[in-house]
Amino acid sequence: MSNFEGRASLDLLDGSRQHGDARLSGQVDQDGLESWSGTFLPDDPHADYFGSVGENISLELSTGARGRAMLQQEEAGSSVRLVGSGPFPA
Repeated sequence: MSNFEGRASLDLLDGSRQHGDARLSGQVDQDGLESWSGTFLPDDPHADYFGSVGENISLELSTGARGRAMLQQEEAGSSVRLVGSGPFPA
């Protein structure tokens, strides 16, 4: 099981890059399959995710690790939900 809490960046489909704070957690189910998800709170409270919700986007952690995630939905306080695609960023 992996966890990350810290600075990160999202590369949106329109070519923009949003910087902010990410909180990610990985799980392993009873069959040994790994998954991960989390939230991202952008520095810009007016960040526009139009066209990127429901799509796989790139995520870069402050450690330099990269991953792909589906931008699932906007949550309260301008944060967005991320559902990992592939292995946990390491």
